[in-house]
Amino acid sequence: MTAVVLVHGANHGPWCWAKVVGPLRESGLRVETPDLYSQPNASDPGAVQAAIDACVDDGPVIVVGHSFGGYPITQLDPSTVAHLVYLAAIFPTDHESESLGNPVVADFFDKMDVTDGIMTAKPERLRDVWYGDCTDEDVAFCAARLRPHPMGSNPMIVARAAWRDVPSTYVICEHDGSITVDYMRAAAQLSGDSVSWPTSHSPFLSRPELVINLLREIADRGR
Repeated sequence: MTAVVLVHGANHGPWCWAKVVGPLRESGLRVETPDLYSQPNASDPGAVQAAIDACVDDGPVIVVGHSFGGYPITQLDPSTVAHLVYLAAIFPTDHESESLGNPVVADFFDKMDVTDGIMTAKPERLRDVWYGDCTDEDVAFCAARLRPHPMGSNPMIVARAAWRDVPSTYVICEHDGSITVDYMRAAAQLSGDSVSWPTSHSPFLSRPELVINLLREIADRGR
């Protein structure tokens, strides 16, 4: 059985994938949603690798990293992953490649509160930064569940990026209020495969069918 491991971004949790988990399972895929905040450093690949190791013996594993989730998925053991998907994600480079530069939009930190190294989103800016095309109900759902993010958990360069050894797809979200489109396009050039969607930063909420169909297609290609 093909498995899909869905990795959330900063301030979020496994709950953000609620609209895609059921349909993926109905398609015959195993779905795991590790919690990055279950470990001391959210960028550590340990929680994601554990989810992969729990199902890798049963078939191929596709790993999706959203936003900050790009950090841990880039540090995974490539021998355990069939495909990586970077969904409007940070795309860490390694010692063999140049940095892609600052990933966040110019006014990103105007939309956030950072106090004593802890980052939270300003409630009145949630739609601007993450949920531009989401319904009011979806924004309220997320607002009630968001968590503080420790800024010290952001590594800058990894020893060897997993995307060098694993087939990878980068998803560009054209109306993102968090990650710049230029950064995403540069990452897409390195990933080897890419798609571009007319969405804000969180298509798993606003356009879940896009996420579901992409993962079904990748799974079908690997069977």
